[in-house]
Amino acid sequence: MGFIIWFKELGLEDYSEKIEVFRKANSYGIEIPQGFVIPNYVFQMFMKQSKLEEHLPFLYGSNESAEKKAEQMQIWVRNEKLEEEFKQELLENYTALGDNCVVAVRGPGESILNVKANRLIAAVSEAWASVFSEAWFEKASHGTVLPVVDLLIQTQLFGRKSVKASINDGQGSVLVNFGLPLSVVEGNSDVFDYTRGILKIKEFGKTSALFADPVTGEMEKQDLGDEEKATEVLTEFEKQALGESLVKLSHAIGPSSSTWTFEHGKWYLLAAKPFHEEKSYLPKHSELKLLASKNESENLLDEIKQKFPDSAELVERLREKLSGGKN
Repeated sequence: MGFIIWFKELGLEDYSEKIEVFRKANSYGIEIPQGFVIPNYVFQMFMKQSKLEEHLPFLYGSNESAEKKAEQMQIWVRNEKLEEEFKQELLENYTALGDNCVVAVRGPGESILNVKANRLIAAVSEAWASVFSEAWFEKASHGTVLPVVDLLIQTQLFGRKSVKASINDGQGSVLVNFGLPLSVVEGNSDVFDYTRGILKIKEFGKTSALFADPVTGEMEKQDLGDEEKATEVLTEFEKQALGESLVKLSHAIGPSSSTWTFEHGKWYLLAAKPFHEEKSYLPKHSELKLLASKNESENLLDEIKQKFPDSAELVERLREKLSGGKN
């Protein structure tokens, strides 16, 4: 049994939602940073063989605060030594990503950025430790059942433009940042309105930029000149490519929030989370193309017409009524 699974090998096991999102997105031609997964069964094995899971009933039964319980459990996880076989396989796969590359270690709760070989083992331990948060101990419903933890080890991209998008049935908002992906610095972003693949500027907010050195990982804040402040953060090509990528993501997982970065002429998906609470009649895009905007009432009428062909005449009368036409 191996400890590592590369993205190209995904699909044969039951992974967490985050891993499943990447697998689906990649199947629709969306670019994701190269990397591999440390599956949940490795974390479960680590917790059982080290007997760290035996501490959980003791912590739950204590009168300490959730903050203190989380702090203690995280210390135990960080200080527990990992198996030599696991560490060797981890470093071998890291080397396969490229000489002296920089990676991001992404866990269920947080991402650890700017990781090189000398920090990789510690970063994995830290990512595992972070799942035992104060909020985790405050939630009583799961009891002492161990959480599901898939870790992603991905090549870290250092594009100068990153995006956070919230898309509901082809419409939503897009926040575009300068600088290191997943970083947010007040005043360095532009906001776009998004409607089914079309991005239109809503407001300019650029005053500064945050850049990261790909080698050292050090970040530097720079003031922007007046000319650059008044310029749209995305070119027409970048806007079109992002719109197409967002439509593809809608095909793959439906309405969602997502994070992207632009590098080497392509948009790369860094993270995505589906909106599960959306109403069932909101459809996913049925074709890979930019669609004309429809409101929720029109979507519902289309679905009624499709499910009940005999109601076509009534549906058209309702459509006309809603649009302000005559009976």
